[in-house]
Amino acid sequence: MEKLPENVDRVFLSGKANYFAVYSREGLIFDSRIHQNHLPCMAIDHELHRNTRYLEKLESHIKQEFDSLSAFQKQGIDR
Repeated sequence: MEKLPENVDRVFLSGKANYFAVYSREGLIFDSRIHQNHLPCMAIDHELHRNTRYLEKLESHIKQEFDSLSAFQKQGIDR
């Protein structure tokens, strides 16, 4: 999976295809007719890592909220 975005860009930049599209399980994530001046690796990277990035963002937010609680409030929360 690490090489997927790089390999897709290599094929895309070869210019051998008149039209280039990339699909995820949920649908179209890159269309060369729509995403002009963009490389497909950006869409692929976003799709591959979106859940991890979202989880990291949630964990950071929860930690900030937890840190703002009083000592008494923290006693009732299992970590």
